[in-house]
Amino acid sequence: METVNILLSTYNGEKYLAEQIDSIVNQTYTDWNLLIRDDGSTDNTVSIIKNYEEKDARIKFINSFQIENVGVHLSFKNLAKFSDADWYFLCDQDDVWLPKKIESMLFYARGNKKEAKLLYSDLTTVDSELNILSERIRHKTGHSKAPLLKDYLLQPTVTGCGAMFNQKLRDYWLLESNIIGLHDSMLGFIAASLGKLEFIDESYTLYRQHSQNVIGSSSASGIQAILHSFWGQNQTMNARAKDVLATFSLVSNENKKILQDFMKLNDANFVVRLKVILKYRYMYSLGGKLYSLFGNLLLLSNIGK
Repeated sequence: METVNILLSTYNGEKYLAEQIDSIVNQTYTDWNLLIRDDGSTDNTVSIIKNYEEKDARIKFINSFQIENVGVHLSFKNLAKFSDADWYFLCDQDDVWLPKKIESMLFYARGNKKEAKLLYSDLTTVDSELNILSERIRHKTGHSKAPLLKDYLLQPTVTGCGAMFNQKLRDYWLLESNIIGLHDSMLGFIAASLGKLEFIDESYTLYRQHSQNVIGSSSASGIQAILHSFWGQNQTMNARAKDVLATFSLVSNENKKILQDFMKLNDANFVVRLKVILKYRYMYSLGGKLYSLFGNLLLLSNIGK
């Protein structure tokens, strides 16, 4: 059987944590380890983790004697390097996994184990009481396959709670010298740049939406908020492109050129930006042609940068 490490970073998650862990314990696939790292909780989260650890030997609280806040990206990275496995699943503290999630995603993971690979599935959004808000949210936007690297640069599509990756990609991620953006979109970026990114057009996760799980917020609204988000993402992707090119000599010539050309959009003149945009015709994987046209026009004009 394939060995599986499930990576769960917690922070003040007492309200929904037990429900998430129970859904893992009830998986049809049983050869897993649940690695939990707490990132400085001040509520009852730590006690809940210790209680589950005592009941199930597969559950390991890796920092029970040194609880400190290091941020979500580094917290997950510490979990990933704790022990080796064939596959790693990212896990949020407030969702619910359907019983066949691990079994089903491992079925799709068959094939070449030597290349760095990340697979991510669709999600079903639910409210705090698990009432369904939207089924298969990616599918509804026309997202039926993983984006090419050039398009992932414009819009990262990997959501951590639906993702799994192999040990090869884990090893590449641990070589990353800088903490740039969120862990899940960074893993997707490395997979698209150095290996393979695959989308599973099925949902195995109830992705809970509630007031406490929003990452970041902004006082901006309307077009101001859109521009802020777009150029913030653009800067993150530029930093990641530089980091990957500096860290990995094994990036293919084709992908190296894609990353180098994308970075030109950050500071090149209008003519150069136009040539790059016409060459690649960047596409939003979630949103369609109008969104893609809008994104390309922003890259060309630098409005709101």
